[in-house]
Amino acid sequence: MTEEMNRIKLFIIAVLLAMPMALAAQENDMCFWNAVSMKKDINDEWTLGLRTEHRAYNDASQTQQYYIRPIIEYDILPWLKAAAQADFAWMSSGFNIRLLPQVTATYKKAGFDFSLRQRLQATWKQPDNSWGFLFRTKAQVRYKIQGTPVSPLFAVEPYYMAEFARTRYYMGVSLAVTKNLSVLMQYVYQDHYTKLVDDNVLWLTFNVKL
Repeated sequence: MTEEMNRIKLFIIAVLLAMPMALAAQENDMCFWNAVSMKKDINDEWTLGLRTEHRAYNDASQTQQYYIRPIIEYDILPWLKAAAQADFAWMSSGFNIRLLPQVTATYKKAGFDFSLRQRLQATWKQPDNSWGFLFRTKAQVRYKIQGTPVSPLFAVEPYYMAEFARTRYYMGVSLAVTKNLSVLMQYVYQDHYTKLVDDNVLWLTFNVKL
């Protein structure tokens, strides 16, 4: 029990040390994101999924986007997973399509789940009918508190191509409600390098295993 508490304390300290980054911007917007993600294992290697999400910005007074995302996942190795997915997104600026191929590596040790995800984001944008490309590298650590349904997490995700566009900092907790339902509650600070206004995001996701 003492070792378990020490791990929890170290995780909390790491999250608290990261929190000042969320106070760095001079002007921030408050955003609310809500999502439902459903996945079904076809066999030991293949998984199909569907995600839908609504995002509001400008202090949650306006819809920024709503998208539907079909997902196909394949377990290459026990610790390595590939995914092909696409967002069909209705944005405030017009209809967009985002192609999101990715590879995720995971490592588990003493209750900790470490993951590193590399994603390419290829976006077809309206109204100018142009393509934009970004790499997104997300490093995450999650800790399962033994004897509870609670798993706190912390992550960082820069967006970049020729230069850095923005970085997301995640702090949250996953709550296992049932065997097939979990709720992920996150605070995300999105630091834009090319905009004066950064984002404070409250993000609620319901994950359903079919």
